[in-house]
Amino acid sequence: MLMGSIFRSLLILIFVMAIGCYLFYLKTGSFPVSPSTFFPDMSSGSSNLRRLSEIPALNSVEPPDDVKTTHKWQDENGNWNFSNQQEK
Repeated sequence: MLMGSIFRSLLILIFVMAIGCYLFYLKTGSFPVSPSTFFPDMSSGSSNLRRLSEIPALNSVEPPDDVKTTHKWQDENGNWNFSNQQEK
């Protein structure tokens, strides 16, 4: 019982620390702890990673005007067809 509560407490602490580091990175664009602290072979200091907030969401990109409208029709065989151009 005691080991289970200690384990849960450590997991919560790790989770809170990870969220805090991520929020710090989003606000400042740099990590709160230098990577060389944990990985001495890596170059210390800043990272060239793009901030997550600078990457546009996939659903925010507008499609071209000729692709915005989708037409649906049923042919003589009963098959449904979809296209961005009207049936001729």
